[in-house]
Amino acid sequence: MALSGRRKEMRVILLFTFCLLLSLLPSNAQAGETLAAESAKAISEAQLFLEHLDAMDGAYVWSAGTPIFQARYDQDKWITLQQLLRMSYGALVSRQLKAIHYKQSYYSAPDGYYIIVQFDSSFTNKQKMVETVILDAGDPVLWKIIDLRLN
Repeated sequence: MALSGRRKEMRVILLFTFCLLLSLLPSNAQAGETLAAESAKAISEAQLFLEHLDAMDGAYVWSAGTPIFQARYDQDKWITLQQLLRMSYGALVSRQLKAIHYKQSYYSAPDGYYIIVQFDSSFTNKQKMVETVILDAGDPVLWKIIDLRLN
């Protein structure tokens, strides 16, 4: 009889412990809210960088780059190239979110947390383009550009 009572007691303790641990895990709703907030921030950051390029403020974008980005591109040459590209494309006609991807690695960068934001864009002299902003989101407060692609 004592053994049967102990088994019940152990089951109750195990069930209580399991429920307690389960309650400490983030819920799917919390994870979804976090992902939605993170996506909104990534889209906003990417749009801000592209708007600075539209306004011929390449210095702002270059300064927001990671050390890898800044080592890859000479500041003056990169800014001049971006200004020439924007002038040749003409005025922005439209920019629509195309996709957002989350990666743990990116070309020639250490493993980390990267968010790739893509926009379908149109300019007066360039009807179709995909603008891709790759953000290093390893720091939860300050995201930096690891790369920028115009295809």
